[in-house]
Amino acid sequence: MKADTSISSLPSHGIFTEAGTIKRHAGRPLSLIALSDAGETFLAVGRTIRYAVTKEKDEFEELRGLDIDFDIQALVLNPSRTILLVVGSSRLVAAILPHSSLLAKGTAVRSYIVGEELLRHTTIAQASFHPLSSAGDCLVVLSTDSYLRLFDLSTSFDVADVQVDLLSTGARRGLTGGRGLGDTDAATATAFTFGAGGHGWSGLGVFVLTGEGDVLAASPVLPHTISIDHVSLGKFEGYALQDTVTQASLFARIMTQIEQHGARSLTGISFRRPSGLETHIAISQPLLFEPVPLEFSNRAVEPTDLLFLPHGTADWLALATDDKIDLALIVDDVGLRPGTVITCAVNESISISGTGHITLLPSASDGQLLAIHRGGVHEISVFGGDALARLTEPDEGMDLAPAKIKLVLDCEGSDINGHAVVHEDLDVRFVALLNDYDAHVVNLAHNDILASLDALGIADEPNAETLPEGQDDRDVPRYSSLLTRPTYKPPLSPQLVMPVVPPSLQGGKALSEVTPESLRLLGKAAVAVREAIEQLHRHMVSAHRRLELQTREAERQRAKVDQLARRLERMVEAGDGDQTLERRAEDARARQRDLEKRTTQLLAGLTRQRQQQLRGSGNGAGQTLSAAEKRYFDEIERVRQRLAGTRGLVARAEEVSKTFVAVKTALESSSSGTQGEATATATDKSPVGESRQSPLRTSQLTRIKTQLAAAGETISRTKVKADRLAQALAV
Repeated sequence: MKADTSISSLPSHGIFTEAGTIKRHAGRPLSLIALSDAGETFLAVGRTIRYAVTKEKDEFEELRGLDIDFDIQALVLNPSRTILLVVGSSRLVAAILPHSSLLAKGTAVRSYIVGEELLRHTTIAQASFHPLSSAGDCLVVLSTDSYLRLFDLSTSFDVADVQVDLLSTGARRGLTGGRGLGDTDAATATAFTFGAGGHGWSGLGVFVLTGEGDVLAASPVLPHTISIDHVSLGKFEGYALQDTVTQASLFARIMTQIEQHGARSLTGISFRRPSGLETHIAISQPLLFEPVPLEFSNRAVEPTDLLFLPHGTADWLALATDDKIDLALIVDDVGLRPGTVITCAVNESISISGTGHITLLPSASDGQLLAIHRGGVHEISVFGGDALARLTEPDEGMDLAPAKIKLVLDCEGSDINGHAVVHEDLDVRFVALLNDYDAHVVNLAHNDILASLDALGIADEPNAETLPEGQDDRDVPRYSSLLTRPTYKPPLSPQLVMPVVPPSLQGGKALSEVTPESLRLLGKAAVAVREAIEQLHRHMVSAHRRLELQTREAERQRAKVDQLARRLERMVEAGDGDQTLERRAEDARARQRDLEKRTTQLLAGLTRQRQQQLRGSGNGAGQTLSAAEKRYFDEIERVRQRLAGTRGLVARAEEVSKTFVAVKTALESSSSGTQGEATATATDKSPVGESRQSPLRTSQLTRIKTQLAAAGETISRTKVKADRLAQALAV
């Protein structure tokens, strides 16, 4: 039997009592609830905020010290749980949160108005904390006047650390061309999403959605102090270096800051933003979606939200408009040249009719998102099938597998006025706040054993005995492990906090008399022991669940091994083992030839399409490269000559090394000659002996040697990166 958890019992908590009704909001949906992984709940009721620790008691406190004189539209809790942001239409209040024990006692919080003068005459479209901030105190605010502002709350609440005009002259000119989903001159910012986890400069950027359906990319948008994991850092190093002056210099500055001043840990590295980097933020042209859905030319588009989804070697964008979600693959790299055109290939459009405003949110697993709307919540698995298998099967075509959609919460037409994703033990739970402060909790991780078995279809898994005669091995479903969910983490041992013994009972005195003090002491001790036992029981249940899951997985693996062994025996008994292997190898070669033919056809089609675009733009029928592309390759050749030419840096380094060896040899011979003449008098010194003395001191020679070695390493590193980039471009 699965034991109830604190988050599961949240809907019946006293924090929702006498909360009244929630007023309908015409603009962006409300978000009136925020939760921490420690079980803390913040709830906006009117212009007050309630606080409760759901796992301790059924009571709540109202936060004191907040001066809220506006209607609350959203509550945002930073990842480190130190700042609670209260969002209004044009007001932001940051509440500095003390420890949970102090909040439970009614301790007043300190609150500050964020950007009062900057946001006074505009409307706040979205406010979120930057995921790359090491301390979780970098606030990113998008306003409808299309300004993106970064506030470093550790230094100032009034002045923006970085301010980006998204609709600068170049961007506004691009919007009039209708490159994105919209086609209008007037543009207002609607929402944004961080590119954290993406490849290259997109991992350090922000994607912004306008009210007309256009999407802009701005990069690099970084907090003052940055914390990045090793995987994301590897993606940045592998894709960010492009052979242009601006990108190469900024890449070198960031990598120098990381190598010289970064603080490394097991999970990642923390470093400060290089000085002046905020002045090099590049804003792209509106993203070019191909193919553009036909309905956008027939009716007005009302975009609502977008979400960045990094997955494997590709980056995806999910764009919600009206009652439809478009999933697009980002084809081009996000560069640092202002006005760059970025193409997105629309892979699939998902219609969710009658839902109105759609909000997108990352789900529990990689490649999954939540679509929150009036009808409920849908979980969408963007990569619902085995895309690699689809690409390697000639008969299946080149399309990716369609996304899988599942309804996880049916609201029956009620508005969702708040949502949160909470990690609790092995579970990942989604909390939704409906009308009249009605809370619902949904388990997203599906860690229950029976649910996992049913979802994976273990009972119906085919084996060697049930396979029809003559069925190909490729028709057998791929094996999927039950243990692909987040790894089980051993819980911490319970902390048994015993009550303080009153002075009258100290000194080892026996409790011979029944007094109020002795009864109170025994009661507190009993409560402490009971809480520790309950915590141990919860950990025991969790551990038993994991052990049972591992047992089932071991049984499945043994069955799978037996199935493979029987299949191998049948192949050997057939007597045509060598011929069968040869036939399968020939089939693989045929599939490879077919793939190569299709790749050649695809490349030829792209070439023809490019030539048609060039002819359409007036660049000439025979031209295959634009002037910018020619300059790009000329720059590559210039850098190659600069490095490996006759008088390149490599040759000069070798020449300097030879000179250094000669000077070092002369110095050593001079030193040995000086020791042999140490017994001579000062009058015996001749000009010949003086000519043997080196004009450089030993410390100077050592410093020159160190500088030459460092220069040689830099040259070698640069040469390797340039050769690697040239090889990639040649392919």
